[in-house]
Amino acid sequence: MNRTWAVVGGLAVGVATMLGILQPWKRTPRREAPAPAATSPFKTLENRLEALSYATEARAKISNGDLEEAQELLAKAAALDPQSLLVLLYQAQLDMANCEYEAARRSFTLVLKRQSWNSEALAGRATALYELKEYAGAVEDATQAMISHRENREPLFTRAAAHEKLGHWEECMLDWTNYIAAFPEYPPAWLNRGNAHYRRGNRAAAVADWKQAVKLDPSLSDQLNPLITEADR
Repeated sequence: MNRTWAVVGGLAVGVATMLGILQPWKRTPRREAPAPAATSPFKTLENRLEALSYATEARAKISNGDLEEAQELLAKAAALDPQSLLVLLYQAQLDMANCEYEAARRSFTLVLKRQSWNSEALAGRATALYELKEYAGAVEDATQAMISHRENREPLFTRAAAHEKLGHWEECMLDWTNYIAAFPEYPPAWLNRGNAHYRRGNRAAAVADWKQAVKLDPSLSDQLNPLITEADR
């Protein structure tokens, strides 16, 4: 996992049901032909299915870092289904990948206006708020994300980092510890908890966490070994 912002967990999405049905033909004067329906519901469903396909492909492109292609696919999806919640969610995730945090916050908020319980949008907005230095809001959204989806522990990462910025050290250390319990093989969590220990003056605990981070990811040795040596003195 690559983390400068909190990881976001998966959203199960189904195809939306048709919003309307055809009205029965109304009788008109005999010399006037009835006006055809403006849009066939079958065509509407077809458009939504095609939009879903584009949106799903766009999300894969975001994961692979193909951001320009992802934007093109999302534009096609939005043209076919302007009301798609999924397209709006993936656009927010693309904005995050492009470091456009204010735009991402707006898009996640639009999703939440329609689905206030959407854990993925709450977690995403928490990360956007953290990047915008709105740490209290980040804590609140991360907490709500985990309430909405109790098995999702990913928002602990964002909440721990936000608690640290707010100087909430007990909450910060508890969240890092719980995150590590859920994801013990993730080096940045060990590194960040080590940093928090160091800032609190607990050098021995900091060294232990930094050493574990290096063990899991040897590429961190150049960054952490000098700190380990200095803290061990």
